[in-house]
Amino acid sequence: MKPTVLVISCVLLACQASGPAPGEPLPEAPLRAIADELVARTGAPGAVLVVQRGDQRWRGTSGTADLLGATPMPVEARFRAASLTKMFTGAMVMQLVESGQLSLDDRLSMFRPEFPNADQITIAQLLSHTAGVTTMWFDQPALQGQLAGDLSRAWAPGEVLTKMAEFPAAGGPGSVGMRYSNTGFVLLGDILEQTTGLRYADLLQRRLLQPLALDHTEYVFTTPPGSVPGYFEVAGAVLDTVHVSLPALVSFAGAAGAISSSADDLATFVDALVLGDELLGESSRAMMAMPAEPGSWYAHGLMRFCPCDDGPGGSAFTGVGHGGNLPGYWVVAVAYPGAAGAEDDVVVVAMINRDSVQGATFDRHVFDPTLAAVRSAVR
Repeated sequence: MKPTVLVISCVLLACQASGPAPGEPLPEAPLRAIADELVARTGAPGAVLVVQRGDQRWRGTSGTADLLGATPMPVEARFRAASLTKMFTGAMVMQLVESGQLSLDDRLSMFRPEFPNADQITIAQLLSHTAGVTTMWFDQPALQGQLAGDLSRAWAPGEVLTKMAEFPAAGGPGSVGMRYSNTGFVLLGDILEQTTGLRYADLLQRRLLQPLALDHTEYVFTTPPGSVPGYFEVAGAVLDTVHVSLPALVSFAGAAGAISSSADDLATFVDALVLGDELLGESSRAMMAMPAEPGSWYAHGLMRFCPCDDGPGGSAFTGVGHGGNLPGYWVVAVAYPGAAGAEDDVVVVAMINRDSVQGATFDRHVFDPTLAAVRSAVR
């Protein structure tokens, strides 16, 4: 763990600073400008950004926590981490692999024999989204109707998997290529529970949250205290997650997306997972960062990022982490191993509390300019 911390805001596309030398303070003005640019570019009420280089961390915010502009964005605010949950799930799977309780070659049929193609699907394929598991998710009208019918309902993993087994597979396990599937990580969460006999939330607390002192991170379906409202659009109306609670959506996401966290906690976690040895051995970390297939932007529980994540066929990938969203939120956390050693390692966490503006929905590339600008400013 890196002992000293400082934290930041979001990124300025035009920032061309060469960056401070190792040991020098992180540059306050460029990082604050980067945070301001993220808010201006996206139209989100506010943003939080955490930037760490070596043993220094800079934290900052821009904008406000609400659309009325009444409350400044707090740096300790909790956001829905959404698909960043997959990093936590993947880390716990690899811990059980290290202890011999699981093997990456174990078949899904050992745990969910009734699931389509279960006898052909391996844990490694689930981690890398190459299992051919259905890619259908919240964007399916029939499923939207069922979830919206009772937004207060908490879905159990077994119910989610029964429902998702009704949708067609994306293709043959191991032959279809990388097809991003939330259902695959719900399956991994179910495997964790069956293997350990513990609920996912308890396993998470015991294996990751307590060891790293992540006191502002929680696996929870309701809105935790300290959360900022996230703004999303339905039929042209702008709603927020404080007044419209979404436990049905969050519980359905489960081990693929139900964690809530702060920027500081996420920076500490991705630092420990990718750059440190607190959680996993070197071979397990290498496995998580190994591409699903040549040139893939996805690895095994981690996304792969170049300076501005341009996907397959682009420039060399230099960082790993994850991005994600649920209604009202977009979050990204990326670790860039330093070419000159640990003192040059960089971690970036950026969060905004809006996922669409005037019908235009953001995707994971919304943070590309932010990541590129931070790297330019601190390296």
